[in-house]
Amino acid sequence: MVNKKGKKAVESLWKKEKYKVMYYNQNQYNTIRQLMRESLDDLSTLEAIINETYQMTPTKGSKINSYQHMWGYFKKIATTEEKETYQKYISTFEHHEQDLHELLKVLSLKYDMTYLKNSSILFD
Repeated sequence: MVNKKGKKAVESLWKKEKYKVMYYNQNQYNTIRQLMRESLDDLSTLEAIINETYQMTPTKGSKINSYQHMWGYFKKIATTEEKETYQKYISTFEHHEQDLHELLKVLSLKYDMTYLKNSSILFD
């Protein structure tokens, strides 16, 4: 039987940490996603996996993947200038990761993307 209170706490934490976990390690993200499909309701299990993930070294690919997923919230509503800035930062990622991070943070506020505004990767 699913613990409804535990499930709600797990879902809340996952919403907050989802993109940061993806940033650190896609396999860990996939593991958690599968556990969520299986109705994970034990907060300590999720916390342990997340903490383990944050001890890992993110790859360039995992970082870019996470930023691309976040960009998905804006790709249809961003201005031409914002799209060009995003493309510049993503194509020169090694030199502009912090700029890309800031762009997504600013766009989250500008377009009032609550999900991203509550995400630990942009607003810790």
